Amino acid sequence: MTVGPGARVSVVVALASLGCLPRCADAPRGTASPARVERLSTGDDSPQITLTPEAERRLGIATVAVEERPLGRARSLGGEVVVAAGGRIVVSAPIAAAVLGPAAGTFPVGGQRVRRGDPLFRLLALPPERDLLGAEGEVARAEAQLQLAASRASRAEQLLRDGAGSVRQVEETRAELTAAEASVGVARARWSLLRGADLESVVDAISTLSIAAPVAGAIQTVHVAGGQAVAPGTALAEISRQHPLWIRVPVYAGDLPTFDVAQGARVVGLAEPPGADGRIATPISAPPSADPRAASVDLFFEIANTDGRYQPGQAVRVTLALRGEVRGLTVPAASLLYDAAGASWVYERTAPRGFARRRVEIEARHGDDVCIGHGLAPGAEVVVTGAAELWGTEFGQEGRGAPGVDTH
Repeated sequence: MTVGPGARVSVVVALASLGCLPRCADAPRGTASPARVERLSTGDDSPQITLTPEAERRLGIATVAVEERPLGRARSLGGEVVVAAGGRIVVSAPIAAAVLGPAAGTFPVGGQRVRRGDPLFRLLALPPERDLLGAEGEVARAEAQLQLAASRASRAEQLLRDGAGSVRQVEETRAELTAAEASVGVARARWSLLRGADLESVVDAISTLSIAAPVAGAIQTVHVAGGQAVAPGTALAEISRQHPLWIRVPVYAGDLPTFDVAQGARVVGLAEPPGADGRIATPISAPPSADPRAASVDLFFEIANTDGRYQPGQAVRVTLALRGEVRGLTVPAASLLYDAAGASWVYERTAPRGFARRRVEIEARHGDDVCIGHGLAPGAEVVVTGAAELWGTEFGQEGRGAPGVDTH
């Protein structure tokens, strides 16, 4: 069996605390071992670990008694992470335009994360078709008006120098000249568009409209390409809000009254170990949803996702509270250890300085305690502090088969 990182830590701590394990070949002959591992004749597969008083003191072994007390019931079901209702936003073009990427950055792509207000597109407003068809004549008219405005401005300046004009007249003619120059630039840009010029080459002459992300989230789909001409109302992209998300839990319709939905749900990823804390999701009022073929009804819960821990479509384990209470055995979650196969274990004190490893089955988690199904009797003492060191003592030196340990 492969040694996990946690097991290495346990063995190192045991070595530092006990000085040397009972299987250590370098122990001086005649020196009393601080720990003895032996199999008893009781038929139990788990050996008993007996510590000397000094070894127990060094390890700081602390135990608590297994308690039987009323506990809330719970059941684990499969769930799915989904985008909240109204969380999919379609970004549309308000005008007829050619689509360009943002001035700084690249053209948006699916899967890209955006924040609210991030620029997505620039829209280069396109003139009506009749204006494009007359673009060449418009250039000629604009250039003629520019020549006329330039002549008026020159004459007004000459009259001012001769003392026959006024400053106001010069300023008015200069304003006419500036407007005429702008009109020529727009007309020439439109004529360039008609001849197939590159869009980026005319953006300075024709104003663009910036389209920003209305919400923070992930771009699901981009419906247009750079340079594409679109009509008003055309969908440009779709953004899905990633926080908060919803958890959809299908439950059998006949069991629906047994769940206490008001207590919320505990959501745990499939890769997380048994007994993991997960994240609490709160119940919400969602549009009714059911599957008559599976005789199931969907329950919905809202979960925070500011860290991007969950993705829409992800499968998760969901623990829901059941109505009523039962009596069950509880132990602190800190007393549990897990092997490489995911099995749960605790160390029970069987003698004043003797300990044996017991396999337990976790039924539910309640805060810092867990409810176990079998493996221990009420009143039994389990090790809370020093359990990992006992594990390392039992399995010997690093590399001799100690499973991975997770002590929470």
